[in-house]
Amino acid sequence: MIYRHYKGGLYYTFEMYTTSGLILLWGLEKLEIEEECTFTHTETGREIKAFVTQIKGFATHRVLHNEEEESLVYYKDLKGNMWARPAEMFEGKVEVEGRQVDRFKSLGEYEVFEEIMKLRN
Repeated sequence: MIYRHYKGGLYYTFEMYTTSGLILLWGLEKLEIEEECTFTHTETGREIKAFVTQIKGFATHRVLHNEEEESLVYYKDLKGNMWARPAEMFEGKVEVEGRQVDRFKSLGEYEVFEEIMKLRN
């Protein structure tokens, strides 16, 4: 899913599963580990190691898993930087010029297409 930060940046989010959850859903034989990645926690600066995985048969569907106890949203910016932010903050609101706005706003298909076209020009 693609999100726009309230300051304008675009981000791709990964779906989060635990290792045991992925195996229960898909079976061990369908799970392919693509790479171990390091995500920077936005609030603590701590580095979090996690595995980006792919399910066989789903070329574009990528999921991420690790064993963190904290509920985090994992996302990547256009420069390739990988981030982890507490879910309640990612989904929360911030005050901008005296009004409450979403910190991150999910983009629809048309908006994603428009953003891709802007990047190409």
